[in-house]
Amino acid sequence: DGWPKLEHLDARVKFHGNRLDIDVEKAAVYDSQVIDTRARIDSLTPASPLRVQGKVAGPLSNILRLLQEDALRDDFGDIVAPLRAKGNADLELGFEIPMSEQDAYKLEGQLLFGGSELSVPDRSVAMSDIRGTLNFDLDGLSAKGIKARSLGAPVQVDVSHQDSGGTRVRARGRLKLEDIRRQVPSIPLQVISGASDFVIEMDVPPTSAPKGSRGVLSVNSDLKGIRIALPAPFGKAADEARPLAVRLPISGQPAPGDLSYADQVNARFSSTGDRVDLVLGGGEARLTPAPGIRIGGQLGKVDLLEWSEALKPLAIENTGSPGSLNLDLQIEQLGAERVFIGDLQLRASLADGLWQGVVEAPNLAGKFVAPQELTQAPVQVDLQRLSLKLPLGDNDLPMSPLPNPDSGPDPSTLPGLVLNIADLRVNDANLGQLRLNAQHAPEGLRFTQLS
Repeated sequence: DGWPKLEHLDARVKFHGNRLDIDVEKAAVYDSQVIDTRARIDSLTPASPLRVQGKVAGPLSNILRLLQEDALRDDFGDIVAPLRAKGNADLELGFEIPMSEQDAYKLEGQLLFGGSELSVPDRSVAMSDIRGTLNFDLDGLSAKGIKARSLGAPVQVDVSHQDSGGTRVRARGRLKLEDIRRQVPSIPLQVISGASDFVIEMDVPPTSAPKGSRGVLSVNSDLKGIRIALPAPFGKAADEARPLAVRLPISGQPAPGDLSYADQVNARFSSTGDRVDLVLGGGEARLTPAPGIRIGGQLGKVDLLEWSEALKPLAIENTGSPGSLNLDLQIEQLGAERVFIGDLQLRASLADGLWQGVVEAPNLAGKFVAPQELTQAPVQVDLQRLSLKLPLGDNDLPMSPLPNPDSGPDPSTLPGLVLNIADLRVNDANLGQLRLNAQHAPEGLRFTQLS
């Protein structure tokens, strides 16, 4: 009971005294061919188990369907349910069906891949040109050295039974970032180049696990061979190793995923992506119940010009508001050229297309309001105080090179600025109040007030 119906059956049935033999010359299950199949009962009275040994050849999708039939669902249904298949494969199957309470059900088999494809569409996970043998029995699945291609690169796949009763699929390969970028264009990888060794593991819970138990997909790499063209501390040279670890639940009850990059980035995010908590510069992220994106932590020296140039390749078309976004960052130094603000605390939030925030440092305090689309309205900055130390008249400093008019920002893309400073000091000189109004115009900025 629980097995699919055999169609177009042509078989020989033989009784040898108390024994029954069945030789299947041909048959079909779904639209796959049943070949080289034999069944026997060694003793009809008393009844011994029905032993079946056979082979099914045809589309791999049919074999996955077979493994989800009632007779096999408890053992393999949860494993194969999220999978989609293309191409053909052969299934060699042997099992014993008990005819009495004294006997036990037995099962073993092999799935032979000959260039087929498996994918988990919900997670954009796919392997093609799969070649090798997958063994299975009532304890689970096992395989060594299955060859396949994933994300444009050759990988080697092992499958093992875990002590917990679950199954682990482990793929290893050297992946090129350009191949990952080509197949997953939604991930902004323009500042990353090269290739590195990756280990991708998928843990599937045992069928005996409570309903809703989670399967987990994890990705790990030391990123050696990959260059990240970002300023410190996030950038790295190709020959430098920095650990990357990503963990994603892929089945069962919704659960958060997490990501870590060296000791610089730690993130946790909900399964729907509507909640993200990210910590920079050390520390562990904790996912909060409120929807939105929260970025906290600490940064060292942040050169605004350096970061502006580094992030140019990541410029993409705005597809709408990401929802609420909150920043709470302690920055050791923030500025450009020779002007930096030290020990800066930045708190800001983005909601309904509008940034609002406060900044505080020993020599600066104030607030700002800015549209998400900077050219839509002026940036409003109101500072209670600003004290700057400028290298004026310092003959020991090297002369800055003359600016290149062909480099730097396009004036037509600069936002308008309304700046009010209640107490401005430069090199301890009290300059009083400052008011500046610069309006965005097609040709650049138009200054309407400076006092």
